[in-house]
Amino acid sequence: MIDNVPAPKAHPINEFVADHEAKIREVTAEDLGSHREIVIAGRWHDNGDETQSFEPYLTRKITNEGTAKTARYDYEFFGVGGFRFSLDFHPGVDGELAFETMTAATAHHTDYSHLRPGLAEAVGLPTGVVWYPVVPSELPFLVVEHANKIFKRRSA
Repeated sequence: MIDNVPAPKAHPINEFVADHEAKIREVTAEDLGSHREIVIAGRWHDNGDETQSFEPYLTRKITNEGTAKTARYDYEFFGVGGFRFSLDFHPGVDGELAFETMTAATAHHTDYSHLRPGLAEAVGLPTGVVWYPVVPSELPFLVVEHANKIFKRRSA
């Protein structure tokens, strides 16, 4: 899925996954026998034909018995992601406040307007953050991207 919809058949992620199927199966082999479903959410990085990759930042595993667990950066298929900028919220913070805070922090940490156009993209600087709630919080995982909007405006 890309942007919460199935990737179109022509999207390069389909070929990418097919080309890396052996590595994906190797990394997930231990879990495949004990889980009926493994859903990997992440970010497709497309910086040109030579530097396409997938950053698997969330993994939801459902055991054969039906127990579900979501983890962050559980698999490292392609060596992308996990720069480990973090915000810590206490368990009483609601989702709206967490999202507003995350958005502001992401904008601050991914503001590359002072860099020459193309530099941040060329070296793979982070474009956003994934926020993981305090366990066992009922809050959802949140993803906020900021720099991609700047990159799109610059290239328009």
